[in-house]
Formats: sequence, C-alpha cells, structure tokens
Amino acid sequence: MSSTRGSDNSDAEAGEALLEKHSPSSPRFSSSSESPRQLLCPSCSYKQFHEKRSHIFKTRGFWLAYLNIVLFLTSVILLINITGRHSFYSGAREALKATSSYSPIFDAVNLTPKLTTVDGRLHVPANASIFRAEPSSETDAAWDDIAAEAYEVILVDESTLERAGFNPERYFKAPASWGHGEGQFPVQIDVFHQIHCLNALRKQMHYQHYFGDEFPNGPDKMHWMHQRHCLHMVLQSLMCNANVDIVPHRWVENDAVPFAQFGIQRKCRNFEGLREWNKENAVKNVRDLWPRNKDVMPKDAFVWPGFGESS
Repeated sequence: MSSTRGSDNSDAEAGEALLEKHSPSSPRFSSSSESPRQLLCPSCSYKQFHEKRSHIFKTRGFWLAYLNIVLFLTSVILLINITGRHSFYSGAREALKATSSYSPIFDAVNLTPKLTTVDGRLHVPANASIFRAEPSSETDAAWDDIAAEAYEVILVDESTLERAGFNPERYFKAPASWGHGEGQFPVQIDVFHQIHCLNALRKQMHYQHYFGDEFPNGPDKMHWMHQRHCLHMVLQSLMCNANVDIVPHRWVENDAVPFAQFGIQRKCRNFEGLREWNKENAVKNVRDLWPRNKDVMPKDAFVWPGFGESS
C-alpha cells in the first residue's frame, strides 16, 4: 500500500511538473511572443500576421513612404541617364575640338558623330537620292537647301572672331541698320560654301541646261575662274580631312572583276542638326542687306589690297 501511494505521489508530481511546464506563467511563455493558442494553431499565427501586414499596407503613411522611395529611385535613374549622355556629348565635342580649328559652332550645336552607311552605288537605282537626279526645280531646291543658299550668313561677336584667329579691325562689320546691334561680324560656316562649290560643279555637268542661255557664245573668264576655284576648294577640303575608312572589294554577278563596295559605314557629324541651327540663326534677307558698292563703307574701314589675297 505504501508503495502504491508512493507511486501515485510520483505520478502526481510528474503531472504537476508537466502542467507547470506548459503553464502560461512558465518561463517558456514569458520569454516568447507565441501564445498556447498559436502553438496549437499555426494557421492562426499566420492569419494574425497577414492581418497586421494588410493593416500596414492600408495606412496613409506606408503609401507616402512607398511613393517617396519610387520617386527617389526614378530621380536617381534619370540623373544617371542625363549625366551619362552629357558626359558622352562633352567627350565627343572635346574630341572634335581637338582635331579642328576653333569654331563657336562646337558649343552651339551637338555634332556628335554617329555611324552612317553612305550610298556608294554606281548604277542609279530606282530609289536614287535626289542629289543624283537630273536637273529640275526639285533637284535645285534640294541642293540650295543643303548649301544654305540665301541663309548662308550668321553673326559672331568681336571676341569670337578674334579667338578664331582674325583681327576684327580688318573685317567687315554688320551695319547697325541690319538691326543686330553693334560689334557683330558676318561669317559663313565653311561646309556650306563647300557644298555650294560642289553644286556649281554639278551644274557644270549640265552646262547647257544651266548656262546655255547666259553664255550662248561660251563661258566667260569669270565663269571658269569660279569653276576652278570651286574644284580646288573641294579638293583641299577632301585632302584636309583625309578620310581613312577602308573600302573592300567583292565578286559581283554583273561584273567580270572584283568590284569595290563604296557603300560603307562612316562616322558622320550631325549635319542635319547643323543645317537646322544655321537656318534658324542666319541673317534674314541677307542678300537684300548686303552692300552693293563702297558707298556705304565706313571711312575708317580697313581695305585689303587687290582681291584680298594676302592674309
């Protein structure tokens, strides 16, 4: 009997220990955020967590913080993009400056070169460029446009002219009557004069169409002087720039010998951007404004000897 009683007491003590172990007041629960209900029902714990998270998402503060983060990241991405583009443009501009004489145009127009495939086809295709077309009003208008005819003159100030290597005291200054203020000097962007010269040589190819009526007995001395001047100007420009892109050769169906592939890729300056800028900044009606004789020449104007051949 005593042994049975001892056994009962032992079982009771063990039971009390077990109850104490799982009691809410025991150290296990006092040191943990989990309740007995959570231990017995894991899905209840997840549900409470989900409800708390949903409540956070519904609060105004959360969405304001979220929006601020999105705006911040967007601003960072845009800043990196703009900075990268500016750095690339600045680097390209400095490279162009390093291989050219001084010109204010580098700071006024984005001339960053880009890869361009030139049309080097020998036989005139159906979709040929208008610049290869026969004489017509459309062809002439296209050439006049890229040669900046009638809007070839822009103005620069004295410091710009001097920085480019010219003595302002020896060059024609735009009269105040032009309406552009004092200290402005008419200049041309060289490429447009080169295209003007190339156009003159194009017209010489169609002499009868362009000059037949003007010179029924043949060209005069000035006509040939202009043509030779233009030929030499284009030649000097090509030699000065000395394009060193390579041109490969290939076998073609319609020729017996290897034929050059002149249609290659080149890195070309932004000519279209330059043409548009020049047109926007050109002196309007410059041909009407240009002096016809020395009657309007200032008394203190510097007069170059001859035709100004010396520099």
